[in-house]
Amino acid sequence: NFHGSLKIILTQMESGEAAENFRMKMIPGSKYVLSADGKEVEVCDELRCPYADKNHINHAPFYGEGGIGIAFNFHASPDILEAATSFAVTLTGPEHSLPLVTSVGSLLDPYRYSHFSNIKDPTSAESKVYINDGWNHSSILQWQNSTVTAFEHSNGVKDLAIYGKAL
Repeated sequence: NFHGSLKIILTQMESGEAAENFRMKMIPGSKYVLSADGKEVEVCDELRCPYADKNHINHAPFYGEGGIGIAFNFHASPDILEAATSFAVTLTGPEHSLPLVTSVGSLLDPYRYSHFSNIKDPTSAESKVYINDGWNHSSILQWQNSTVTAFEHSNGVKDLAIYGKAL
């Protein structure tokens, strides 16, 4: 499901037919899963792999596509913390993050739902950001479909959370 370097290819295709060869597809699956205790590999069945297909192949879209991590120094003064927080909110907000993920020169793909707001309308401000970066409208809609499918898949693999230490 990683889109990064494919952005460059997809946005430069001469035709939709040529780009079709690079469309996002379901990632390969397996008939085996790691046991709940992590000590054995077990064969999929209806109980172990409730989202497996009819051949007991377990497919699990992976959401992780990069992203950004932000940390603040515990010893920073309140004015520095306020400035750092303001910067982080600005950088990660939709108006600044959308151009970062649509740019074909950037391999960053920390997509979120807001990056697909209003893209069904090819004249929307959001669609224009994609189009100005070389995307065609059908590729934008396909990108949305594959990304949202991975986000919402019942068997999706999510990145592990890393929790800070409470002081």
